[in-house]
Amino acid sequence: MKPKKKLDCDFVVKAVIIGDSGVGKSNILLRYCDNKFEPTYSSTIGVDFKLKTMQVEEYKIKLQIWDTAGQEKFKNLSTTFYKGALIIILTYAIDSSSSFSNVESWLKQIHEHSSSEASIFLVGNKSDLKEHRQVSYEQGKKLAETYGMPFYEVSAKDGTNIEDLFEVIGKDAY
Repeated sequence: MKPKKKLDCDFVVKAVIIGDSGVGKSNILLRYCDNKFEPTYSSTIGVDFKLKTMQVEEYKIKLQIWDTAGQEKFKNLSTTFYKGALIIILTYAIDSSSSFSNVESWLKQIHEHSSSEASIFLVGNKSDLKEHRQVSYEQGKKLAETYGMPFYEVSAKDGTNIEDLFEVIGKDAY
């Protein structure tokens, strides 16, 4: 009998990034895990994921972060990825009023397919595009307050608030 392999962390936590196509979900994942930004847009086909270990107090938490496709044709596929997710990062782009308008339909899908124990974070991405802003900070904050969600505006491009967001996510997961 082989001895069991010791885990290199204390907890594994599944997080899912969802939202419309083009809001920057993949770049949020890329910025947090690899400190990179990919300026050319290419749609996620189905799902992608990365692992990142973080320290929260005396515990090592391994975040398993799933990046889901935002296109309508993949919406049914995305529902299966909610299973086991403790963290849901609902993302819109501050330069896209339509992606913000669709937040409520994403919330409906979340409530239908995820655990009631999952924490939902509302994230407005592309805060570096202030001159193209279509959704105000106040609108995002108000919507988050309406649904009792933490709210962050981030920029995957320049890294603004990405570490802060995931630090709070790690503490929430703990």
